Amino acid sequence: MAGPAVAAPKLELDDIQGLVLRAYGERPWASYVFLRVVEPARARATLRDLLDDRVLTTGAQVVAPAHARPEERVQLALSHHGLVRLGIDEETRSTFAPEFQGGMAEITRARRLGDRGESAPSEWELGGAEHELDVLLCLFAATEEQRNQLATRYLERTQPALALVSRQDTTPHRGDREHFGFRDGISQPLMHGDPAGERGVAADRIAAGEFLLGYPNEYGKLTSGPRRPDGTDLGRNGSYLVFRKLEQDVAAFWRSFHEASGGVAHEAERLAAKCVGRWPSGAPVTLTPDRDDPHLGRNSAHNNSFGFLEHDALGRSCPIAAHVRRSNPRDAKTASASDSLMLVRRRRILRRGRLYGPHTNELRPTVGDGKRRGLYFVALNANIGRQFEFLQQTWLNNPKFGGLTDDRDPVVAQAEHPGSASLPALPFRRRLDGLPRFVTVRGGEYFFLPGLAALDRLLAK
Repeated sequence: MAGPAVAAPKLELDDIQGLVLRAYGERPWASYVFLRVVEPARARATLRDLLDDRVLTTGAQVVAPAHARPEERVQLALSHHGLVRLGIDEETRSTFAPEFQGGMAEITRARRLGDRGESAPSEWELGGAEHELDVLLCLFAATEEQRNQLATRYLERTQPALALVSRQDTTPHRGDREHFGFRDGISQPLMHGDPAGERGVAADRIAAGEFLLGYPNEYGKLTSGPRRPDGTDLGRNGSYLVFRKLEQDVAAFWRSFHEASGGVAHEAERLAAKCVGRWPSGAPVTLTPDRDDPHLGRNSAHNNSFGFLEHDALGRSCPIAAHVRRSNPRDAKTASASDSLMLVRRRRILRRGRLYGPHTNELRPTVGDGKRRGLYFVALNANIGRQFEFLQQTWLNNPKFGGLTDDRDPVVAQAEHPGSASLPALPFRRRLDGLPRFVTVRGGEYFFLPGLAALDRLLAK
């Protein structure tokens, strides 16, 4: 079930930005600082100063022993619009991924991602034509005070050459739960060559070229990247970063399952778990279909070690429509487990998301409190179209996924009209109709997270 053997490459950790290797969970306070280039020449010089002063966190730093890791973590990414504003020539820019060049808000791309209605780019508060984003600074700290000081320091350092568009501050998880109340971040791929070695299940160990440019991918080919007209490599050790601000309607989520359950709390939890594919503890419904098992949810050796094909091909434990089954179908996407695992391995992404907004006072509220909260979805991949966009369009938003006829992802799918979710069971299935949209896109953009050497070349004039 591990897929084809892929030789672990030697990663150039000193050149890779650390976020590719680690999610920085021990630095729970973060800020995403979006900047606009005002004075191109001075902006290039300002960004080069960050590089020359070695403030950008590297992979080598974050895999070092704990006592040797930097207290603060700083990462830098550029949008295509930012490359234009910085004066990067058109011939060079044309070698970047077409999705990156077009931008997330481009009209056909927005349709592909399902960003319509309230989620349409014209409604966004971050990104799109009304709020163009050139540069992204990702800042991570151990405390709120340190995070605020870090953000203030870098805003002062980048002005006046770059102007602040938006500062988006994160909220630490409540325990390990996201706003809907489910344990977050369980199923993550591990990149071949990562010094963490063989942790996790075999199916989650993925070729480095799926996330980093310039390394072999799951096809056994080197992932190509951008170049200057003279052939100078600008891609190696870089990755494409997907940023989306997703607002969660927590009250609507629990109200829907409360009403579907007839007001029975444990049944509302069961229906929600069936739609997510895991119980609130993180225990997969595939392994414990009838009740939550917090012990299993906490057991990292077992809570992600399962398949669907042999024991749950029809989705009676974990519905085919469920979010986790759509986002990672494991061995059940084709008739052959090995073929399915190979297909899925080529669609994996590294998730680096964070929460925003206050936690709800109630654990599972059914009445809104008027406060905005949600998730900053941050993902890293080497091929935006084959990985992130395919996941969003073909698996999450597709009403015919896995042989279904009219079911979208009941948790995160983007659609203008209420949706449905089929929950197979014996003797009769349960069908939930009229599910509203629980997640609304409030902004986003595609960025390039370059290796340090490539960043130096990009900023050179």
